[in-house]
Amino acid sequence: MQIGFTSSTFNQIKQPEAIISILNNAEEYCFGKKTPDNNSGPSHQFVIEWNEKAHVKTLNDAQSIMLLCCKNNIEVCSFGSYYRVGSKDSRHWHNVCEKASVTGAKSVRVWLGKCDSQKTDKDTYNELLEDAENMCVIADDYGLKISAECHRNTFNNDTDAILRFMSDLDNSVFYTYFQSIYKDIDTDLDRIERTFDKTANVHISFAESRREQFPKFKRDYADILIEKYKNMDFSGALLLEYSYFYSLFGIQRSFNKDMKNLCIKAGIIK
Repeated sequence: MQIGFTSSTFNQIKQPEAIISILNNAEEYCFGKKTPDNNSGPSHQFVIEWNEKAHVKTLNDAQSIMLLCCKNNIEVCSFGSYYRVGSKDSRHWHNVCEKASVTGAKSVRVWLGKCDSQKTDKDTYNELLEDAENMCVIADDYGLKISAECHRNTFNNDTDAILRFMSDLDNSVFYTYFQSIYKDIDTDLDRIERTFDKTANVHISFAESRREQFPKFKRDYADILIEKYKNMDFSGALLLEYSYFYSLFGIQRSFNKDMKNLCIKAGIIK
C-alpha cells in the first residue's frame, strides 16, 4: 500500500515546486532527516496525484511536472482530471490522456456522469457506457487505467450502481476510487469489500470527516477505513485530501500531522 496526497489539497498554491517543498518537509517530519549513515531507503516515501484544474493545465505543464518529479524521485500515481464520462469529447479526452501519460501517471481519475445513479435514466446510462467504452480504448493506447471518482452527484454514488456499470462495461481498463462521506460506516465497509478488486486508489480526508459529522462525530471513522484497507493488503494508494480551502498560514504543520497520522494508521510508521 502506498501513501500520498492529491495536489488539489494545494490548489491555492500555483507553483508545483512549492508543493514539492511541502512534501519534502512532511517526509522529514514523518520519517526523519536522511543522513550519510542512514540513506539506504527510497528518496521518497510518498506518491502524488496531480490535478489538471490547478497544476497541469497544458502539455507544457505536464512536461514540467514530469521533470520536477523525476528530479526529486517522486512517483506520480494518478492524474486527477475533471473529464465527465458522457461528455463524448474525444479530443478533450485524448488531451487528458496525453497530459497524464507525460506526467508518468498510471491512471486517470474521472467523474462518472453528472447526477446520482438513482436519477440517471436509461438513455443517459447508455450514453455513459458508450463514452466509457471509447475512453477505455484511448486510455489503453496510452497505457493508462481509468478510475471513476466515488462521489455524490455522479453515477458512482452507490455500490450497486458502480458494480453494475463495471459489469456492463466489462473492460479491464476501468476502475473505481473509494471516498467516504463519513456518514455510514457499515455501508462504507461493505463497499470496500465489494469493490476491493476494482479500486485503484482511495481518497482519505481527516478534515472532511470532521466537517461532515459536525457537531457530533466519530473520531476514529477514517481510522476504521484505513485499518480495513490495511488488513485487506490493499495495493493501491491512500491519498490524503483536503476538500475545502486551507489558508497558507499553518498548512505545512497541518499537512505534516495528517500525513504522519495516515502513515501510522496504515502501518507505514510503527
